[in-house]
Amino acid sequence: MSLATWRTRALAWWTRFEHWLRTSDSFTVRQPARRVFFPGCSLSGADPALVARVVDHLREQDPEVGLWSECCGSPLVQLGGVKESAPHQQALARRLSRAGVQEVITACGNCTVSLEQLRSEVPGLEVASLYDVLAREPPSGLAMKEALAVHHPCPARTHPAQRQAFFALADRVGLQISNRHRAGHALPCCLKRGPSAQKRRLAMADQEVVTYCAHCTMSFQRDVPTRHVLQLVFGPDSRWHKKGKLGLFESYLELKSTASTRLWQRSPKRLTAPRPDCTQSDP
Repeated sequence: MSLATWRTRALAWWTRFEHWLRTSDSFTVRQPARRVFFPGCSLSGADPALVARVVDHLREQDPEVGLWSECCGSPLVQLGGVKESAPHQQALARRLSRAGVQEVITACGNCTVSLEQLRSEVPGLEVASLYDVLAREPPSGLAMKEALAVHHPCPARTHPAQRQAFFALADRVGLQISNRHRAGHALPCCLKRGPSAQKRRLAMADQEVVTYCAHCTMSFQRDVPTRHVLQLVFGPDSRWHKKGKLGLFESYLELKSTASTRLWQRSPKRLTAPRPDCTQSDP
């Protein structure tokens, strides 16, 4: 077996194992509710405290919002397409249906795309952008006048609604987007690390950048001053330190601990009742 083949197989094995671990009861929060916030793996791993602040704000507007912090299955799609991801998608659809979830509020573009594909499995399921929700009901006291360049994450490049949701929030809180009307995107895909991509990064090294993808934020901030829009809205907007796999799972545990104490205690009294065979963390 060649080294390249070995690496490919090892990566595939690790992706499946990491997904299995990420969706296990130990690292996942599934609060049954009519509306749930689905932050996605990257945001939950980068800043679990920020996720908690977002949930607090959403519950100020609607006390019946729950937290659902599992993986949408996007890594499996990238690994092997529909054939690889279908069993997970079906299992996720069953969990959402049993928990009585009718609306999912997403912060990640990949999660948005993945969950929208579950509508045929969960009749009546609505998928809403967190940024649209915040544009209608932003935290009080915001008055930003910063000039920033926006980097649109890959899913938003083919889904205009995601870009529109970001701009709705930016306008609501007063962000001045310097490249709003320019064609193209500020930076290449955050996964690209070749000479051309690195050259474009270095060309933006003195430009303040905002994005609405946690993975992009962590990747670009090594070379470019990059902040997630939720850092600007909820603070603090300090730099996120890159975490290894162990650090990410420590963050998932931190979020689960927060949910089992502060967030769970503040959860609504009138949650949509799940079916009798459903538990908080149905495997």
